[in-house]
Amino acid sequence: MIEYSINMVEDADDVSTEQALLRATGQALREHGIEGLTTERVAEAWGKSQSLVHYYYETKTELVTAYIEYVRSNCNAEYEARASDPPTERIRWFLDFSADPTETERAASRVQLELHATAAHNDAYRAELNRLEDDGRAFVRQAIEDGITAGEFRDVDVEATTSLLLSAHDGGVLRATTLERSEDADTLRRGLEEYLSSVLGVEEDHNPSNGGAEDS
Repeated sequence: MIEYSINMVEDADDVSTEQALLRATGQALREHGIEGLTTERVAEAWGKSQSLVHYYYETKTELVTAYIEYVRSNCNAEYEARASDPPTERIRWFLDFSADPTETERAASRVQLELHATAAHNDAYRAELNRLEDDGRAFVRQAIEDGITAGEFRDVDVEATTSLLLSAHDGGVLRATTLERSEDADTLRRGLEEYLSSVLGVEEDHNPSNGGAEDS
């Protein structure tokens, strides 16, 4: 779920010096990947000296971890801004990804996958990515709970439904990014819409507003 988050970072205005460094880190990650990332390349993207990069972060691990924290901060700001949106709109926004992504979006998705792969043997990345995952999961969970309370969704197992939606989305991103199967993105979007309307959505005769009464 990081791919949209990385793009969010690029929309930030009036950033501080350190935030500008973290934005440059995102640019360098998209251009060179996690394995090719060096503080020298970050400095080039930033337009500052390598020594200034090391002034803020001594190691590559510290820098990348701080970048994930920065992404998480941007995500949480977006979650807060959308917290009052209708539950279905929140879920659609969170799960949406482009069937015809730009090169920047493709690169951002590749960074997402590379970070997750690296996290398997990097405790610092894994810890911060888990925090990012937990925040996103909480956003989707709250939307489902709000939908149930409002009578828009059936009384489903919230944790199971949250996991299903996130796993379907992440699998779609994986295939679309690594195999360039853009058709999978459109197919998955249709499948998610079908799930939202036919499985999660409340049918008219189950709506509390009509008392659940059936026509005689």
